[in-house]
Amino acid sequence: MSTERQTSKDAVSENALSTTPQRPAPAAQDATGSGGVSIFAAQIATALGANVIATSSKDENLQAVKALGAVAGVNYRTHPEWAEEVLKLTDGKGVDLLLDVAGGDGINQSIAATKAGGRIAQIGFLTGQTSALNLMPMIFRQTTF
Repeated sequence: MSTERQTSKDAVSENALSTTPQRPAPAAQDATGSGGVSIFAAQIATALGANVIATSSKDENLQAVKALGAVAGVNYRTHPEWAEEVLKLTDGKGVDLLLDVAGGDGINQSIAATKAGGRIAQIGFLTGQTSALNLMPMIFRQTTF
């Protein structure tokens, strides 16, 4: 990976965490995914004292993220309604902050997994994904909802 690309992905995830008001632990944060941006975000969130819940399509990726500090992981292939699993892990409350790196119609699961008054940071959008919401301006302006 080029230095420019690495710096860009690291800056995006770190910025999403640093511009979101922090809550004291045990506030849960959900880094959706197990790719480079998600792992970096999970490490920063853990260092800031958050209880990270990661999602991935592969159990081995979830184990890797947990080895880096995540407290739990949810496989969205075996649990298509993964928000329900996140709610179980947070005693029905949902997460304070959810970092969504995929975009698309998964935003509905992200909303369901977030607590009332929580925040979603859309820090990525996979090529070819579409959504009923126009999320691109939110990404460009670093808007959270």
